[in-house]
Amino acid sequence: MKVLKVGDMIWWAKCGTTQVKEKCIVCYGDLVVKVTLGNGDVVKIPCNYCSTRFETPRGYTTRYKYTSQVEYVKIERINRTETADGEKVKYHNSCYVLYDGVICETKEEAEKVCEEKIKQHELDEVTRAERIKKDQVKSYAWNAGYHLRNAKDHKRQAEYHDKMAIICKDRSKPPKKP
Repeated sequence: MKVLKVGDMIWWAKCGTTQVKEKCIVCYGDLVVKVTLGNGDVVKIPCNYCSTRFETPRGYTTRYKYTSQVEYVKIERINRTETADGEKVKYHNSCYVLYDGVICETKEEAEKVCEEKIKQHELDEVTRAERIKKDQVKSYAWNAGYHLRNAKDHKRQAEYHDKMAIICKDRSKPPKKP
């Protein structure tokens, strides 16, 4: 790559994560769920899937998606540092630090860098998942404690949901008779 100066325009292979909102898969944005009880009564309860721990239902859930795009940016500042390993250069635009691996002279080069970064990210995700499955660092004692703690939490949650079901049943209206 040629030597860059302040004011030069370059292509930036911008990669990262973006928060994405998706319609709730349980209430479909209605914020309530209709539950049919065993006796045929139908009750509406707040959707517990799209609500956060301390909030009411929102009608959507969020997740993070890996994204990439190319952007044509202007170099506004350059920092050069000389070390025993050689000179290191950091380019800056108004908001970001642009390193050598993510800046390109052409749009096509930047798009290719984005594709490579996405492939590397996907490979990292797969290998991370496999490594977690085969993790031998945690002892059996840790695993036993983990499962006992979760069992206790789930029992407490089951008791709560049993109580909520009784409350919902008490609030339900009897079905209309023809």
